[in-house]
Amino acid sequence: TSGTPTQKAGILELEFNINGTVTAVDEYSVPASESFTNLSWTKYSYTFTYSALQTISGFYFTNSRSGVGMAIDAVSLSKVNCASERPDCPTGSIGFSRWYNIGGTRAEDLTGDANYPSNFAEAGTLTSFQGASNFGDDYGTRVFGYVLPVETGSYTFTVTSTDRSELFLSNDDQAANKSLIAYVPGSTGVSEFTKYPAQTSSSIALTAGQKYFIELIHKAGTGTSDHFQVYWQTPSNSTRTIIPGSALVPVCYD
Repeated sequence: TSGTPTQKAGILELEFNINGTVTAVDEYSVPASESFTNLSWTKYSYTFTYSALQTISGFYFTNSRSGVGMAIDAVSLSKVNCASERPDCPTGSIGFSRWYNIGGTRAEDLTGDANYPSNFAEAGTLTSFQGASNFGDDYGTRVFGYVLPVETGSYTFTVTSTDRSELFLSNDDQAANKSLIAYVPGSTGVSEFTKYPAQTSSSIALTAGQKYFIELIHKAGTGTSDHFQVYWQTPSNSTRTIIPGSALVPVCYD
């Protein structure tokens, strides 16, 4: 007839579902082929860092060019190196990761970025649950670790930030069990506690000496006095105070 149709070159994207957010992590140029029964095969690989703090629940391959068919022969997953978390990490700080040059003011602008969560620009620890004020523009921060209550009873958490932020807490020391407990949908002052009802959690029962995984996602835009703070009210103190390092534990690895 008119001859065998050729297969056009395409772009194949690899996407991970990380903590419930689908993110494109890499893309591959698929060569053209003489036909779909005589394909040109190319091998690709992608190396990534995985931990319990960034739960990958699935991966997907997406054909980003319409009208172009692609074939995948096989997919294999191999463990190259695996660091183990140390259970004896001392109190005194909480870890953070930071990404630069990401526009927008929503938490989703950070968590939806291709470099989140593994390819951060900077990492370190904070000696209390707050960040620097007027740090910069168009960046995002993830603060994560454990909160260690000093007494058993009901606790209330309040977050303040510019721009937006989301605070998560687990019912134990497992990141997979975290849930959103408070968030700032716009921006607040450093000690502006009642601008949004959502920025304060409900009363949460915690047990003294039990570690609870805690995480804050903060996104700063441009031209704002950026900051973030996480306060708590304890069973014996109804005054909001920034969670001190003595009640925080970072994630440590061997």
